[in-house]
Amino acid sequence: MSVRSILAKHRQPAGLAGTSSATALERDLTRHVQWMAISYGVLFVLMVAILLSVGAVIVVDAGEGRPVRTNVLAGAGVTFPLILELVRRTVREWSRADLLVVLSRRLEPGQLQPIIDRLLGD
Repeated sequence: MSVRSILAKHRQPAGLAGTSSATALERDLTRHVQWMAISYGVLFVLMVAILLSVGAVIVVDAGEGRPVRTNVLAGAGVTFPLILELVRRTVREWSRADLLVVLSRRLEPGQLQPIIDRLLGD
């Protein structure tokens, strides 16, 4: 679930009678923020593990004088840029959700709906 889908779930069209629950929006966004924090932690640990293992392989190959494993790792270098892109997207989604949590805590539901409409309109 993304921030956009959470906002779409809690959007109320103008003129619709009923109560808008800012606490439900805040709860869903807080859950999303927690999920993004966990995802970031896992991706960061995976990235560090890849860096350490590649560093160890390079040190071993340099000690043996044969760059066989280093050449194989260079050929398999697709995973690191992919993980960096996932980390970038996770941090972006995390920061957006965290900002919206702060807004949902401080604004009234009537003030929050135009912001949701504006964000979903992009």
